[in-house]
Amino acid sequence: MKFKFIASGITFDTGVNKEEIEYFTFGGCHQLTDVSLPNSLKIIGDMAFVGCNSLTSITIPHKVVEINVTAFNDCPSLYAIYNNSNIVIAIDDETFPYAKLIVDKEGNNTYLDEASGFIYIDTTDGF
Repeated sequence: MKFKFIASGITFDTGVNKEEIEYFTFGGCHQLTDVSLPNSLKIIGDMAFVGCNSLTSITIPHKVVEINVTAFNDCPSLYAIYNNSNIVIAIDDETFPYAKLIVDKEGNNTYLDEASGFIYIDTTDGF
């Protein structure tokens, strides 16, 4: 077994060397709220999580080099992106159109204040 879908979460088995989440792998999993992606992951494919409208946050592992632009389409609850990869992700990124918080691998926070429409950046070095 490569992964386990338990109630509202997905956890990959320890030691799984999964490099790609393929087309529509978790598409339409409306109850999915939590995903623990394997550290071996390199590619998040086309529509991999499309329609996962209860998914609230995701951590992108450090080896990821490609996230398909449609991978997270129709995920309106996907608020927080924790990005450990070298891929640059911005608040207005079309891959994550509903994101309000992005934390990069250095611990810098970018967040959207919906009331004012301003985007703020909190850096670890204070600048």
